[in-house]
Amino acid sequence: MTGKFFLIVLVAFLSINSIIAYDIAYVVKNTASPKTAITNIFNSQGLSYKIVYDRDVPLTDFSKYRIVFIEEDITNRNFIPYDYVSTLFFNKKVADSAWNLAGRFGETTGDNKIKAKDILHEILKNTNKDQENNILTYNARQKETHYIKKKPTYVTNVASTSDGTTGIVIASEINSLTRVRTTFFGLPDADYWTSETILMFKNALRFEVSGQDRDGDGYFSDVDCNDDNPAINPSAIEIPYNGIDENCDGYDIADVDKDGYCNAGYIIKNAALQCSKETGN
Repeated sequence: MTGKFFLIVLVAFLSINSIIAYDIAYVVKNTASPKTAITNIFNSQGLSYKIVYDRDVPLTDFSKYRIVFIEEDITNRNFIPYDYVSTLFFNKKVADSAWNLAGRFGETTGDNKIKAKDILHEILKNTNKDQENNILTYNARQKETHYIKKKPTYVTNVASTSDGTTGIVIASEINSLTRVRTTFFGLPDADYWTSETILMFKNALRFEVSGQDRDGDGYFSDVDCNDDNPAINPSAIEIPYNGIDENCDGYDIADVDKDGYCNAGYIIKNAALQCSKETGN
């Protein structure tokens, strides 16, 4: 697929319905219920979610969601638009669908640690590691750890099995054209996660949400200070005295003539940047 055609398809996909209905589409098997351990984390991060059953995946408009989260292997995993919407998943077979791994994946129940590979990656931020850069993942033994044996070159190896060689447990991709983010988080037994794994999962959610252009103004959320309003972005024209930071420079213009004093009656939010000579409102 050429870059030009790819972008045309992306624009068509996003223009179907650019209004975000929920932050997360939580995809589960037809007879399954969402895990409380997972929904508690969504709630703690202020993220809304809607349950999408496997049978409904082919007809679901995923452009209405910021993230598609897939907890287990599902029959309709190939209907997920991985190139056009950010995805986060636990299962090795879903990773196979997202990255065309040709069956190069596996799982183990004998490892409750992972080894940090990309130590500076956002998903590993603030995690505690031992001297060998291992991170404790589960509070119990014999819990599932999924891994991929070989990754595409454009995918980042964030953390591997603790031996460093069996496979990759956490992997991520930022699509070079669309900035869509894809994350494999191969630790599905959420009820037994350590505090470190909970932290990594929260970091993964933040990683997934950042870098999106939800309002379609050409700026992604890591630089757009209000990615739900296309009139607000780093290239927008700042409107004085309205209390809104349209151009994302950190403040509203309150001193048009730049004499150090705000317009009379203006409520100062940042005296150092707005009206340096003012001592009050």
